[in-house]
Amino acid sequence: MTKPTRQGGMALIEVLVAFGVFGVGVVGTFSMQVAAKRTNYDAAQQSIATSMTRDILARIRANSDVLDAYVVDDIGAEVLPAVGDCTSISCSNLQLAQHDIYEWSKSLSGERERVVIDGNNIASGGLVDARACIKNEAGIVSVTISWRSFSAAIDASTTPCGERFSGENSSDDKFSTLTMTSFVGRP
Repeated sequence: MTKPTRQGGMALIEVLVAFGVFGVGVVGTFSMQVAAKRTNYDAAQQSIATSMTRDILARIRANSDVLDAYVVDDIGAEVLPAVGDCTSISCSNLQLAQHDIYEWSKSLSGERERVVIDGNNIASGGLVDARACIKNEAGIVSVTISWRSFSAAIDASTTPCGERFSGENSSDDKFSTLTMTSFVGRP
């Protein structure tokens, strides 16, 4: 008859190895979740930028008589001043273009959508730290928007619309950019 052997401490080692494997799995799942949330955030910002770009291009096409009135170098640092409410009164084409740019600047900064949190009225729509420009070269209209993102396409020092203000952002800030170009014929 064989004598039973003692395995002192083997169960404890197996439990520690199991906890180690489990811990690696939890950390991997957590990091995958963080990466998925960042990607989802960037995709949502890209979708908003695409929608805003299409919106201003549609406004430009609808009022192409004053195409050059839509050309702007830098929108987004702050909302442009109101020029009149063309939704309730009749406006000239030039006034309508100015109103369109005003409304679009409000959309970029999120001022068109507001929520109240703890008594504070906070802008909730728009893009994060967005800047935009509209250029026209012989009817070829380019709309460019840049915004803060997790995955960088450009650094904080420049945007396709020109340089950002020095000291406004740290050197490790990341920005994405979207440019849409379309031909807009004059009637």
